[in-house]
Amino acid sequence: MLPRGSGERPGASGDRRTPVRGLLRQSFRVSSAQLSRVARGTHASRAAPEGILR
Repeated sequence: MLPRGSGERPGASGDRRTPVRGLLRQSFRVSSAQLSRVARGTHASRAAPEGILR
């Protein structure tokens, strides 16, 4: 529903009241993507994501 180029404004109408939630959602998505990439790319760094999750 959101355009791909709306990285800075994810739902100006809805997230306008709670910009913190929008930022948290973006950061969480990025962190999850990075963790998944690291886990898939290198099994040796499996301890890193585990420690972060715990």
